[in-house]
Amino acid sequence: MKNVTATRMANASALCALGLSALLGWSQVAAAAPGAKTSGATKSGQRAGKDARKSGGMGQLRRLSTTLGLSEAQKARLKPILQSAGQRTKAVRASTTLTPEQKKAKLREIRATTQSAMEPILTAEQKRKLKQMRQETKKRQAARRSQKRAA
Repeated sequence: MKNVTATRMANASALCALGLSALLGWSQVAAAAPGAKTSGATKSGQRAGKDARKSGGMGQLRRLSTTLGLSEAQKARLKPILQSAGQRTKAVRASTTLTPEQKKAKLREIRATTQSAMEPILTAEQKRKLKQMRQETKKRQAARRSQKRAA
């Protein structure tokens, strides 16, 4: 029974990490959007992403709270999920035994389980906003990859 609970918590944490990763990317997309204030917005967005990784998920919770308008109850339910995802992500990144491909796979798994754990906590409107943010993040990442290839 303890193993099942631990597995569920780990899966929930991974899902939250994925959602938060998408949110981090979305904040950078919003900063780079036409008409957005550009006085250091990109640098701030990049800094925010790095700070979020160091804070064990709490930076991600603050961003989700602001962007999605989370209630206090939602924040309380998401906090342990995001903390666990942050810890697992940090452990994977620090691992010296995993290959880069294995690290990518583990990080994808963490993000997927974190997302699935977040789903029942969010309202329909919050889910819609989060989905939109993820789509914008994918577009931004694809554009960045194509710029790197062209350079």
